[in-house]
Amino acid sequence: MCCTVGIALLFLTGCVKPVVVHRDQEQGLQPSFSAEELENRIEQFNQRRDSIKTFTMSLTMSISRVNQRLSLSKCFHCEAVCDVPNRFRMKGYAGGTVPAFDLLMKSRKIQLYLPTRNELIRGTRSRFKNLAIVKKHGISAVLDANLADLFVQKLPSKEIFWEATADGIWLYSDISHSHSWQRTLLDFKTFLPVRQEVFSRTGQMLLEVQFADYRQVEQTYCPFKLDISSTIDNFMIKIVIGSVRANIPIAGGAFSIHVPDDVTKVPPRQVETKIQESPDSP
Repeated sequence: MCCTVGIALLFLTGCVKPVVVHRDQEQGLQPSFSAEELENRIEQFNQRRDSIKTFTMSLTMSISRVNQRLSLSKCFHCEAVCDVPNRFRMKGYAGGTVPAFDLLMKSRKIQLYLPTRNELIRGTRSRFKNLAIVKKHGISAVLDANLADLFVQKLPSKEIFWEATADGIWLYSDISHSHSWQRTLLDFKTFLPVRQEVFSRTGQMLLEVQFADYRQVEQTYCPFKLDISSTIDNFMIKIVIGSVRANIPIAGGAFSIHVPDDVTKVPPRQVETKIQESPDSP
């Protein structure tokens, strides 16, 4: 489970004008624009993304996971609220009025409250790596693969390479200062991301995200369907966004989780053991 948490935050968020290098000479493909034009379009794309400061959304999220013994699938109805990029909260319901989970992210801190088990887990994004809690409750791709980062993601904007292919334009992020790297496929006509792949430094694919059903939100277009998969962790998450409201005032209480006084506080390093011992564990 080495990549479930932390991988998708590799979506770079800077609006610095990119340094791009063309890589398609060997393939003989001739794009209909210059490197300078590509730089400008990336900069414009990221500037339009900046028009979204807050959003609330409703969505459905289905999670499928296959291990050596069996195949599991769960579905949640979720409500999310975010002020980009600092705070993100999402409640997930598996049925009824009691949430299956209540997730709060502020900066690099995470709180995960499980009402049906009266358990609270706190930690940082890096400390949540390799924990079974992530898979069990179906939020592996939204702990650090924060939905806000996927919905209003920006294109790589520093020291990138690009190449034109029959499928579209691939943007490659720089590998020199990271333990992993990514490439993003852009549609030739719309210049919107259709696929994003994250690799280890050795070239092993860690995560793949596919984007579809783009709709206009404020001054930009955002994906309303996302497929997130990992061959290493054997999971697939499908997200279908139902409705979005952008740039509306958000009450301060929206980013506070209220838990009972008798809540069980679970140290992050003990979560995997607790999940394995629980009778309702998959």
